Amino acid sequence: MRTEATRLPPGGAPAAEDRACARASIERRLGEALVLAGAVRVFLLLLPAGFRYDVHSFIAWARRLVEVGIPRFYDPAAFCDYPPLYLYVLYLLGKVYEFFDPGFAGSGGRGFTALLKVPPVAADLACAYLIYRILRGRVSARSAYLAALAYALNPLPIFVSAVWGQIDSVLILVMLATVKLLLEGRLVLAAGATAAAVLVKPQGLFLVPLVLASQARRQSARAWAGAGALALVTTYAVVRPFRPGAATLVEPFAFLFDAFRATAATYTSSSVSAFNVWALAGLEDGLILWGERFADARALLGVEHRTIGLAALGVLLALVASYLVRERRGDRVAPTLLAGAAIFLGIFVLATRMHERYVMPAVALLALASGGGRASARRSSGSPRRGS
Repeated sequence: MRTEATRLPPGGAPAAEDRACARASIERRLGEALVLAGAVRVFLLLLPAGFRYDVHSFIAWARRLVEVGIPRFYDPAAFCDYPPLYLYVLYLLGKVYEFFDPGFAGSGGRGFTALLKVPPVAADLACAYLIYRILRGRVSARSAYLAALAYALNPLPIFVSAVWGQIDSVLILVMLATVKLLLEGRLVLAAGATAAAVLVKPQGLFLVPLVLASQARRQSARAWAGAGALALVTTYAVVRPFRPGAATLVEPFAFLFDAFRATAATYTSSSVSAFNVWALAGLEDGLILWGERFADARALLGVEHRTIGLAALGVLLALVASYLVRERRGDRVAPTLLAGAAIFLGIFVLATRMHERYVMPAVALLALASGGGRASARRSSGSPRRGS
């Protein structure tokens, strides 16, 4: 018998088994880390704390949704500066709370506040896991694991979701799903996800430049037409129940546009507590203040703050788009992730009217880009991808 026949080629079954075992071990550690991250968040969400203004708004909206119903929710006399999609979540939370407190007598207490924090906390953990899933198979399991931990254990999302009770992590979850679809070249579904992100919060519009630039020259006219159609259908399906009396197909879109315009007019400060380049424009007695006195209509060297911010942002977007269009690398993982991080970080730093927590999408994209950068470096050096 020839011994050569029994030899296993390099990288054969034992190597594959080793990689599988290494990945299983890392995924087990990721699960343990997510349990720890979840436990920290659960402890914090039970504390009698929250961003008072927004939490009170969520409570009022959930109660109103239950009491008057979805079709009658939006009313000129009732303030609401959120688009419709997350209102469905608030409606469900309101129904859950109503089961225990039918008259909403204690809705201002700790219990309802903690309940309102559950979706953003769950979205936080889902974001971390999705970061791992996006990178898994594209980089080493260890790199994907570290990128997920960079988000799961970051104090910023922990504080914003579990202490403040803000819903930015829900938006980020939809954004990450969009990025995953873009990396897979699934433009039509990515367009639907982008529309969903916009319907969670207007900041979802920040995805549009990334979608356009990353898919330019890579998709057919038919795919772009399908993407536009799905985005329109998604928007109509979400908005229509809130406008049951709409006489035309266009009316729900007009309603959404007017709602976004009203929201944009609500906060006109150069910086709404965001520590970016416009923070100094609202600095007074060591505090970053905002309000009418600090509007971005003020001029710097004869040019309004908002105009300067938009111009700087336009230059950044042009550079990023040029980079993505010229980038010829195979799977384009690192370029797309780096471009996404640059776009979201640039919007936060350069644009006016930014809230402090609007940096969170950049944090998630930077975590992704850190893993994607390792993949790029490994390909450039010719090193094989390993399981650990």
